[in-house]
Amino acid sequence: MGTVALIVGVFLWTVAFVVGTGYLAERKGYSFGLFAALGLFLGIIALIVALVLPKKTREFDNATSASPSES
Repeated sequence: MGTVALIVGVFLWTVAFVVGTGYLAERKGYSFGLFAALGLFLGIIALIVALVLPKKTREFDNATSASPSES
């Protein structure tokens, strides 16, 4: 296996970690860009972090959910 094949392999694994980590994080409600950057620099560690993160839930502010008659 030549040097070019090794470089291409490392590049493809890096792209897989970037896209996979970003995608998982985005599905759970986190920033795609932030986790894609983490995937670029941390690789498998960032992917594991994205896998174990809990799903974000949206909490509505009391001011937006209160009916006008309560004011």
